[in-house]
Amino acid sequence: MGFVRKYWMLIAAALILIVVAAAQCAPYMIEDMQRRQGRANVEALLAEGRYEEAQEEMSYWFMHGCNTDEDYARYFLCDAYVAYENGNVDNADMYLRLSAKYRPERLWNEQTRAFADTVAEEAEVLAARRRAEAAAEAAAVRAAYEERVRTEPPFVGMYVKDIDNTPLGDGKISDHERRYVDGKLVDIYIYDYYDEDGEVIYSARTVDGEVTEVWPGGYDPPITFSSPRRDYEEEEEDRFNASSYANEEDFYYDNYYDFFDYEEAADYYREHTE
Repeated sequence: MGFVRKYWMLIAAALILIVVAAAQCAPYMIEDMQRRQGRANVEALLAEGRYEEAQEEMSYWFMHGCNTDEDYARYFLCDAYVAYENGNVDNADMYLRLSAKYRPERLWNEQTRAFADTVAEEAEVLAARRRAEAAAEAAAVRAAYEERVRTEPPFVGMYVKDIDNTPLGDGKISDHERRYVDGKLVDIYIYDYYDEDGEVIYSARTVDGEVTEVWPGGYDPPITFSSPRRDYEEEEEDRFNASSYANEEDFYYDNYYDFFDYEEAADYYREHTE
């Protein structure tokens, strides 16, 4: 009798362990079955063209973690369909590429492959159009720049290679220095232009190959403008806010880039503070 009792006790213990294990595994098994059903629902919704519903279904399971490569592939595929339906071909193409990272194209079904071909064709057409528009815009900018070089004196933004191609003719270098600007050692030049009497009528400062300031008539305090024909009857405003500095040295230290030398900066400081 003792043996039989022990036998049944062992069976009972085993049954209890099985029940406990089943209780622990049941939620995961149920979730796995639900997830499989959810994936099947997503595929069915995609086949029916109900893309936003498929996206919502996939998002629900995607946010619950434990996602496989197949889940990532479906998730991005849903995003691609919705993006395309909303007219965003670029995003649709991007999401398809992301989907392909998790499910190779050779494993795509016929619907996905046809959709991807359509998106790729439209994306290429869109890219070609953008390239053409960018080229046309660049050509227009180039033409406008060249027209300014032909018809105007040196202007801010003009390249040094064109400094002698304006109606003022050749500019003569009157000053050159090398200075660190934004951590880079650059060449700074001043070009002067003369009239028939040998008087300076126009000057331009270049920094690192580009005109940064122009002003009429020699070494007057530089003022930026596009044409020497503009009249300057009003007194120049204090565009450097000189009155906020305690002395000339501090003012020059913060604004040396905008002046020819220390004396010019000091004169400017005194004119606007005394």
